[in-house]
Amino acid sequence: MRLPIGSGYHVNYYQSFGIIPPWGSTVPGADVNVNVSATFWGFLLVHISITTSGMVQDGIYDPLVLLVPR
Repeated sequence: MRLPIGSGYHVNYYQSFGIIPPWGSTVPGADVNVNVSATFWGFLLVHISITTSGMVQDGIYDPLVLLVPR
């Protein structure tokens, strides 16, 4: 399980075409596992632009905010 150091939260957005290993896969224990290639909003994203996508940024930020006590 790949978690950021000191964190109990892991979001895994990845690109996988199913036939081209070792590109992306689910990560056991991740709180979120999303194959961007299989979504209506991300199927045209390229591997390098996944992290700058607004949908991915919101998908990381919004759930994290809900987990942080205030």
